[in-house]
Amino acid sequence: GAHFHYDTALSGCIGQEPSQVARPCYASVLYLGGIGGPTVVLDQCANQEGGHELSVPRGGCSVSTKPNRWLVFPGELRHGSISLGAYEKNASKPRRVILYNYWRKCAPAPPACQVPNFESYSPICKVSPAAKYLLGQGESDRLLHAQAGVPAKRILPRTLSRPEDMPCKALVEGITTEAIALPAPEVLSDGVLRFDWVEAALEFGKLAETKGTTA
Repeated sequence: GAHFHYDTALSGCIGQEPSQVARPCYASVLYLGGIGGPTVVLDQCANQEGGHELSVPRGGCSVSTKPNRWLVFPGELRHGSISLGAYEKNASKPRRVILYNYWRKCAPAPPACQVPNFESYSPICKVSPAAKYLLGQGESDRLLHAQAGVPAKRILPRTLSRPEDMPCKALVEGITTEAIALPAPEVLSDGVLRFDWVEAALEFGKLAETKGTTA
């Protein structure tokens, strides 16, 4: 998987002071296949000092891979992808996604960021490595026709808030607890989930208090 991070402009941004950290308005992930672990988005926001608005995330969401699935979330949120370990199908094959961000008040200078030309899907330059993936007109027309009768469907997340629903852990750099609670890999690999770690912690405290009282 990819370590947890914030999307950040690494080059100078148009419309941004040099001393400020520039982040996109929205970040997005387009899944090209169903291989690999999910993307996990935390409710931590980055500040200008390089820290986090929440020292420990209170909640988060996960989105499993599926062809043509598109994930969009606020660009200031911390996120990353995690491995499903031994449960992962076709673990030797690459996880293929397209990552692209939307900028409003400021944007990285070209060629890193450009206004898209929807009249043409040609690569931005002749030496672009994406050129070899450009579809021919016939294949493009076939895919467009097949997709025309399939409307986009928004998927609402299923909330997990009980300790027993999240028996596994994933390491996250820089948080005081060092790990976040997550469900089993077979649950993570299926659909869209929302995690309420505050409610889970309160429930865990109640269970521990009950056990201490009856001991």
